Amino acid sequence: LVGHALVGDVLLAQGDTAGALAEHQISLTIAQLLAAKHPTDTEHQLDLSVAQEKLGNTLLAQGDTASALASYRASLAIGEALAANAPTNVNWQHALWNGHDKVGNVLEQQGDGTGALVEYRAALAIAEALATQDSTNARHQRAVAAGHDRIGAVRLAQGDSAGALAEFRAAKTITATLAARDPSDAILQRGVAIGDYQIAAALLAGGDQVGALAEYRAFLTSTEALAARDPTSADLPRDLAVGHEKVGDVLLAQGDAAGALTEYRAYAATF
Repeated sequence: LVGHALVGDVLLAQGDTAGALAEHQISLTIAQLLAAKHPTDTEHQLDLSVAQEKLGNTLLAQGDTASALASYRASLAIGEALAANAPTNVNWQHALWNGHDKVGNVLEQQGDGTGALVEYRAALAIAEALATQDSTNARHQRAVAAGHDRIGAVRLAQGDSAGALAEFRAAKTITATLAARDPSDAILQRGVAIGDYQIAAALLAGGDQVGALAEYRAFLTSTEALAARDPTSADLPRDLAVGHEKVGDVLLAQGDAAGALTEYRAYAATF
């Protein structure tokens, strides 16, 4: 079971989705047999939940969202049963959070924003409960921030700029706190900058060009500092390009053609 799952994970990382699918299907079959043979063994049930999730990951990579959703929901159903029987088990609660998050992600990709919000809010509630139980656990705090981010993205897509803004600000507050505790964590530092970008997008959608410009500039300033510290990053040059483009767009909308031109030239220079 584990061997096939590991091989499948590597093949998926290499882009061989067909090979990965075959391995994860074998892993799932074994997990189903073991779970059926030992229905009261929680470890076999957890293995089955993980096997369904991994199969879902592969199906999603192939673009088969319908089948991926079915696998994720099967995984989530097992997680719900396990968590219901042992509500204080942190690992199972985290698995339950992950299941809701996975289902929400697929629903969002399918254009079902309402369904995605239900799942993301369920995931957020679990993450918040875990974070309350252990306020020093950075993993739980990151999960809370991710929940706010996902809900914010859906609300923004639905045209609720005020609701999205509140979610993005909540996410950034958490991320900024974590980043301050660990200045060496490049992912967290970038997360703070992305928080500025998301807030800017919500402000702009709500018609606040001045506020949006300030946030886009904050995003750009932070990204420039990060890029100077890590010149080999593949993500930061793209972030810089987007930052200059967005600042230029707002300046142009405000009638500052000269300022916009400067930003667009900086955008072109990043390629």
